[in-house]
Parts: sequence; structure tokens; C-alpha cells
Amino acid sequence: MAETRKAILLRISPELWAELNRWAAAEFRSVNAQIEYLLAQAVRQRRGAEPTPADDAAFDAFWRAHPWLRKLTDDLRQLGLTHWAQRLEGAASFGGGGRNVLRNLKATLDELLAATPDLPGELAQIARGLQSVAAAHARGTEGQ
Repeated sequence: MAETRKAILLRISPELWAELNRWAAAEFRSVNAQIEYLLAQAVRQRRGAEPTPADDAAFDAFWRAHPWLRKLTDDLRQLGLTHWAQRLEGAASFGGGGRNVLRNLKATLDELLAATPDLPGELAQIARGLQSVAAAHARGTEGQ
């Protein structure tokens, strides 16, 4: 079943908006996803909930892979494959936590590699490396 979300109107200063926008862009998120992530993090902290080890491992894996993902998306844009760059950035947004991000990223990388067999050597190598990292963490967290 599709997850439903409550739409809200949020009034914030232009300065705060600009800061959230820069932060979100640096982490491959939309401003909306950034705000949702920050609010969820604040609620977990208020409740005293700690992230699970699987979440910690997934986020660690994602952040180690982040510079390579940035390079891949930049290079895809230079090759005119903007659609794939946007899809990867969408997959890397933080909807649902680190485990879901890695599952989404793996699925998108699977599709990218299948759809673009002529991807230049270095880019294909980066994509396969990211795919491997994401797959290892997706396998280790299935059903949790």
C-alpha cells in the first residue's frame, strides 16, 4: 500500500530557506525531503530513540559512497544523460532512512547499467562499485 503523507504549509524566512536549499543540494535531497528528514530526526531524538545498527551501517555506507555518486551524476550530465543523473539523485534522497535509500539506489543503478551498456569504462566501474556497496547493505537489511 502506498504511504500517505500530510501536506502542510510552512512559513520560514528566505535566509532559512536558502540555507536548507544549500544543505539539501549537498546531500542530494529536495528541500521538502530535507525538512522531513530533520523533523524525523528531531522526533527520534526527543523520544530518546537510537538508530538501529543496520541504519547506522547503511548511512555510513551511503556517506562513504557519496563522493562517487556525485562524480557519477556530474559525468552523466556531461554525457547528456541528465535523466539518469536525476533518477540517481532521486533514489539517493532520504525517504525512509538509510536502508531504503540504498535499496532505491541499487535498483536505479541496476536499471542504469542494463539500459546503458555503452557507458564509458570509468563511469561503468564507478556505477558497478556503487551498486556493489548498495547491494551488500540491501541484502544485509532485508525484512528489517
